[in-house]
Amino acid sequence: RNPRQKYDHMVTMKLLVFSYLQNGWIQGFCGFVPYFVVMHDFGWDFWGIFYTVLKTGIPHAPNDIFDETLPNLGNSYAKCNGNTLISTNGDEARSPDWLYLVDQNVDLRMFYVKCNNGVLERDIKTSTCLVPQLSPISQMPVCYTTETLKYAQSAFFYGVVWGQVSNAFLLKTRFISIKHQPFSNFFTIFAVHFEVCLMLVMAYCYPLNVVLGSRDTVWYHLGIHGLPFSMLQLIGDEIRKGL
Repeated sequence: RNPRQKYDHMVTMKLLVFSYLQNGWIQGFCGFVPYFVVMHDFGWDFWGIFYTVLKTGIPHAPNDIFDETLPNLGNSYAKCNGNTLISTNGDEARSPDWLYLVDQNVDLRMFYVKCNNGVLERDIKTSTCLVPQLSPISQMPVCYTTETLKYAQSAFFYGVVWGQVSNAFLLKTRFISIKHQPFSNFFTIFAVHFEVCLMLVMAYCYPLNVVLGSRDTVWYHLGIHGLPFSMLQLIGDEIRKGL
């Protein structure tokens, strides 16, 4: 095959269609499905996640414990003045720190509260905590805390890794089926193993995971829910090559 002419486009319409309409959305699911599964397992309702970052609340005292039967839901600082939410210790309503570790010990079930006709009620919808995992960073349960986001983002990354592993094999050739391709390329095999090992190091090696913001997910949060979509990439491309 002759070299590309200088006026030929490197990014063609065919490449855009393949990248975004065939492979792109599948790889998106490789990351987003594990993300939402982790959020759900740590007590966040699927629809309740959206726009939560835009809401404000009142931080609670360090020793407060969430209790839905109490008028203040366990938040000893939150109080209603009519329909205005105020804090008895002088703090103003604010958004929690999702990015860093400032609010890692805050129970968001009693942080996100609002006043409805002078009655304090929850401002977010949560679900049952299915994974009672402790965070080695906060030494607190992950459920209903800002640590949940870091675990979900880690699962997103791990899911994308599995998507890229299948991507490495399906893109070896444009027309020849994977069953006719020998897995003898040392650099491809090395790259796949290195990528998976790097993923495990980012997940479980302390304090590297603190620096990078990744977390030590349980094995079924290690992007496993993205594997069906990773396989879908291979199957879809095999069908394309067979047509």
